[in-house]
Amino acid sequence: GVLAGVEEIGWLLRKHNLFLKKLKISGRSRDILLVERTVLNTLQRLSGIATLTQQLIKKIGRYPLIAATRKTQWGALDKKAVALGGGYTHRLGLFDGVLVKDNHLALAEHDVLKHVRWGKQLAGIEVGSISQLKRVILHYPQFQILLLDNFPPEKIQGIVRWLTQQKLRKKYILEASGGITPENIMGYARTDVDVLSIGYLTHSAPALDISLDIIP
Repeated sequence: GVLAGVEEIGWLLRKHNLFLKKLKISGRSRDILLVERTVLNTLQRLSGIATLTQQLIKKIGRYPLIAATRKTQWGALDKKAVALGGGYTHRLGLFDGVLVKDNHLALAEHDVLKHVRWGKQLAGIEVGSISQLKRVILHYPQFQILLLDNFPPEKIQGIVRWLTQQKLRKKYILEASGGITPENIMGYARTDVDVLSIGYLTHSAPALDISLDIIP
């Protein structure tokens, strides 16, 4: 497995005058038992995420990139665990990336996105159908990322072929998202997208089995 969370539990161990070295701690038994569950919960969750991320990267190779989503329980901590496993954190906030999703499009006034401009952030837009994809390409050229949400692999392959035929493939970063799991990831990896954003990494990764044994 991939160990994650050591830095996060360090403050707790220092607070109780305990020292973590090579996964060994020493101190008064009362202090150890006081922090045991919190330490193990942190290590198990974050290490589970990091381990699953590494396993998926080994399964599909280094391309497409594997990224986390916003579907996290512990926010930046979960995303750090993904990074420790070799994945990408994706957007952390509006300061480093803008993503226009279906709800934004439903609430936006007609053609309002034509007039939206970003700073240095990457800008992406979610598309849920082929017709929507073509409309975005025609009307909103400022977007660099196309998020293909809840498309099955075979439809994504068709989109990639169409973009290639239109000589538009190199213009966009293509990201597939929605329902990607360890069981079906190979099908998405073969579609020639650039990024797989996987909520499963942070909402369904099994905890790594870590325990504490006291040696008198």
